[in-house]
Amino acid sequence: MGVYLAIWLKNSIWGWLVFFLWGRRERTAIFLSALRAGPMPEPREFENSSDEYFERIVNDETASTDSRLKATASVVQLRLLSELGLVQGFL
Repeated sequence: MGVYLAIWLKNSIWGWLVFFLWGRRERTAIFLSALRAGPMPEPREFENSSDEYFERIVNDETASTDSRLKATASVVQLRLLSELGLVQGFL
């Protein structure tokens, strides 16, 4: 039992190390390049968070379909980046 725990602990630590050194940076770069790929509507003067901004675009029926789809993808990517750290709690 102790051997399995040691192997799991080694793999877990190695996975988190790789993620924090390369994975998060890579996913953030992909997210930023997607945002820079096309124009998005201007944010309001007092936008509380990026989540609120993207949710507003997703729910805005007057916005173009392309903008709404990009905003939806941005919401998903932001939530993915913020929740990747919670995966360890389910193991």
